[in-house]
Amino acid sequence: MDSRYDTFLVAAIGAVLAIWALYAFRSWLREPEHPRLYAIPLNEEIEEGPASAILEENGYEVIGGRLRVPLAFDVNGETIQSRLYIDYIAEQDRGIYIVKTSRRRKPMEWSGSEIRDKFLPLLLLYPEVVGVLYVDTEERTVRRIVLTADEWNHD
Repeated sequence: MDSRYDTFLVAAIGAVLAIWALYAFRSWLREPEHPRLYAIPLNEEIEEGPASAILEENGYEVIGGRLRVPLAFDVNGETIQSRLYIDYIAEQDRGIYIVKTSRRRKPMEWSGSEIRDKFLPLLLLYPEVVGVLYVDTEERTVRRIVLTADEWNHD
């Protein structure tokens, strides 16, 4: 008689677990996909130029060419489109960097707000990157920009 109750109890627990697993699986399927782009797409076509030469001189390996990253925003039901451009993808010591090159018509002001406005979207879009490399082709320099913790004293 005890074995019938044990069998019933095990079957009831199994049924509850199966229903719970099915419900969890169905709700997982219905969840919207996270909008973040997790893998950096690599453009195999790498244009040789001053920036790629400067990167290689500084110990970076250029592994991807120019990318256009399309973006879409929903603003009160209206879709507004934009894009971000990445000049190169580079690698050093197994760390991947997004590369932006200098533009004569848009000189870089090295203030906190300009660095935030120009580079933070790229760092947030691809969390697996170590940072951004800014290549100044006129000065032939590479600046490594990495997001770090805020160290200001907030008394």
